[in-house]
Amino acid sequence: MFDTIEIEIDIENGPQAGEYQTKDLECVMDNYIIENKKLFRKAYKFNKIQPENKKYMWHMFSREFIGLVDTEFHGWIELYGAYDTWRIKFTDGELMECKLMENFEPEKENEELEEEEYAGHIGIPDHYFDNNEREVEFDEDDYEG
Repeated sequence: MFDTIEIEIDIENGPQAGEYQTKDLECVMDNYIIENKKLFRKAYKFNKIQPENKKYMWHMFSREFIGLVDTEFHGWIELYGAYDTWRIKFTDGELMECKLMENFEPEKENEELEEEEYAGHIGIPDHYFDNNEREVEFDEDDYEG
């Protein structure tokens, strides 16, 4: 399992604002946040919910945010984003270094080509992308109903 790290403000020479995942922390689906070059774990309190009827076999809980806990993390963390992978280094709880490991952001031109290539692959006619009406001819003789 992954833990999630939120970055609210772009880090200079580092990852941009957004959500990243890592397996370098507790791996229990915890939520973390980087603020002011420090790594904080989001702490929650779980409250048991009493069901109105007793037909449920399991207990239900609500989650209440109670604050941020400074992890005072020391070491490297690898972050996996939607289009990039970073290694970030904390020394005595403070973010000191960021290294871009991989960047695989798709190019705009290639996205359109891939969509058209995929459409051709699944049998959509070539002229399908020529206009916004997106009509596909239907031949009743070909329909097996």
